Amino acid sequence: MSECCGCCDSSGEKSAAIDSYRVEIDAELELVRGVGFRLIHETGAPVPLSTLAAKANLSVEEAGSRLAEIESAGRARRDSDGDLVGIAGLGLEPTRHAIEVDGRKFWTWCALDAVGIFTALEATGEVRTQPPGDSDELRIRFKNGLTESATALFIAGGYDGTDVFETWCPKVNFFNTSKEAEMWSAAERMDGDVVSISEISEAAGAIWASIVNANMAMSGPRNG
Repeated sequence: MSECCGCCDSSGEKSAAIDSYRVEIDAELELVRGVGFRLIHETGAPVPLSTLAAKANLSVEEAGSRLAEIESAGRARRDSDGDLVGIAGLGLEPTRHAIEVDGRKFWTWCALDAVGIFTALEATGEVRTQPPGDSDELRIRFKNGLTESATALFIAGGYDGTDVFETWCPKVNFFNTSKEAEMWSAAERMDGDVVSISEISEAAGAIWASIVNANMAMSGPRNG
């Protein structure tokens, strides 16, 4: 793997790997994703489908259909009761990336999720993350969406649209140093970008801004 993977421009910004993750999402699905994200963020609890439907101003059937489509791409998670427990990278089930956002505890599916969520929410809190291998746990403090941490990220390239949670997120992690990230990705034979949080925060924040700012309709469902 080359250090820049062919994705460095003259300003030193790296974008190819994160660009492979950007996908166009239908506005109807984006509404459900945004509502689900807000409900998890605001309540810190599983979201019943009926609640999601009411807040999105949809019937339960329509909300369920849209959520199933999001889930099929690995961009939502439900528990055994069918309640929403994770969406757009913000979840209630443990992963290697624990975050505390404005006093509430969650987990993210990958390192990029954590950066994007803190940046888009302009949130204050902490990421506690376990890098791959034998490295000690990392703690990364954010204040109003910003951090002074020099922690590195590896962002896998070539996302092909398959299940985000299962196939892509495990490859996107924090590391103590860029060197550690480069050594790990080389050993795993993964192509992608090694970046600092400061290099990627603006692009990550832009991805999550559309989710964070999605309209939340407050009236009940149209069809009972």
